[in-house]
Amino acid sequence: MPLYSQFVIGPPGSGKSTYCAAVRDLMIQNCRPVTLANFDPAAEFLPYSPDIDIRELVNFAQLCSSGPSGPNGGLLQCFRVLEDNFSWLTERLPKTSNLYLIIDFPGQIELYLSCESILTLIRRLQETFDLRAVVLNLVDCNRCLESASFLSSCLTSLSLLVNLSLPFLNVLTKIDIYRDSQDCEIDFEEISKCENLSTHMTGLIGTSKFAALHDAICSLLEDFNLVQFEMLSVKDPQLLVQVVREADHACGYMLR
Repeated sequence: MPLYSQFVIGPPGSGKSTYCAAVRDLMIQNCRPVTLANFDPAAEFLPYSPDIDIRELVNFAQLCSSGPSGPNGGLLQCFRVLEDNFSWLTERLPKTSNLYLIIDFPGQIELYLSCESILTLIRRLQETFDLRAVVLNLVDCNRCLESASFLSSCLTSLSLLVNLSLPFLNVLTKIDIYRDSQDCEIDFEEISKCENLSTHMTGLIGTSKFAALHDAICSLLEDFNLVQFEMLSVKDPQLLVQVVREADHACGYMLR
């Protein structure tokens, strides 16, 4: 029984939970069975009611207060608890064909670069189900306003792609905030393709000090066509449908 899935990751504030809520509503409107899971144990408010909620399994505040590890260490401990209680997750997954699972992950990048529990979770889902997942890496489009921030986001996405070893889709979120602004001269459609990056970076803040380094990174990204972004505004149905269509294609849902 295939388990189609979107793993939604990205920095805090990039719009992960808002995207998850919008996608579930879209799928329900189109009569597609979908299960939405919250895997952020530190979430205080969610714009949706999760079908599976890690906060029912672990108490983030208690884990943080029980040791000197701090918030990020507490998140790592939460996923170790989930790893040790994998049956808790499998018991809550509906036993239906063509199940589509959306997982709203925390934003801390340490979880995906230095936490074995995430990789173990992915491997066990692959072993238990016929997992066909795509990672959606959401990036706030305000990262395009400064050259260092944008190039850092590109390099981060490459690190995540290599470490997670799953089909990968980068998404620029909240595009509506700047796209229609008369004060913003950035061509988001062009910059999302990561073509002619050196030209685009020249007009951004913070370019001159590290011009040679930025040119080298731009050349690397352009020469190997390593990174591209889909544009997203949850207020724009066409952009939302396009992102879902690309995710469905990447995880194989379209070919079922």
